[in-house]
Amino acid sequence: MAFGFGNKRKKGSGSGVALHSPSAIRMLKTRPPAESEPLNPAEFLKTDKRILRRVIVAGALVVIMLVSVLLAGTSTGIVSGPNLVNPTPSQTTALTTHGFLELTVSADGWDAEGSTPAILRVRPDDSEEYLLCRAVPAGIRDTIELDEGVYFLSWITPVDADGTLYIPPEGEEQVTVRAGHTVSRTAVFTRVPVADSTFSDYAATIDIVYEAMAKGDDTLSGEAGEALMHKLQVNANEAPNFFIYIAEEDQAY
Repeated sequence: MAFGFGNKRKKGSGSGVALHSPSAIRMLKTRPPAESEPLNPAEFLKTDKRILRRVIVAGALVVIMLVSVLLAGTSTGIVSGPNLVNPTPSQTTALTTHGFLELTVSADGWDAEGSTPAILRVRPDDSEEYLLCRAVPAGIRDTIELDEGVYFLSWITPVDADGTLYIPPEGEEQVTVRAGHTVSRTAVFTRVPVADSTFSDYAATIDIVYEAMAKGDDTLSGEAGEALMHKLQVNANEAPNFFIYIAEEDQAY
């Protein structure tokens, strides 16, 4: 029996051309493009005013929502960009490790113009060494910045223009400095009559000021320190119970 391999028709297609025949392939290749072009959104909106109004209303709502979010963010502290927050007062202490020590010194009869300043010594509670020493004039509020922690304060007497010494606050005063806060202290000195001060009192004062200058800040170093020491020696020489030789070149300081 002979078998034929002619082109078969697809059942139900209604076409007289086999799908794999050369005629079908030519028809697919030469089929004309679609007559309808893709819809232009702008032209579509022009043709339907209701849709255009809906788009405008939706856009306006989006703008209003964005403005509302921006205003809400500003009121809660967002200033610009991501993660930039304006700190509240309660958060200020978390942004620094420093606090402030405000100092005032006073004494009855103290000639602030002619006297040497009182000298503050600051010692951390975990050390026997002074962290810093600072000259603090009379009659003003002086402020220094310190790391957060516990400190002990002590003072060195000023020497007035006539040689008068002053008894500083007794012992060491403990203060606690907290980050972002200011702690205030007032040191009151007691005047000692010049006749009651001895040679050793003045000598010890000069020695202890020299020691303080080794840990001194800008008020006790350089030219400021030299001027203070010169004034200290000159004032001490005014006391009847003390004398120290000052070279001629130092006299003209």
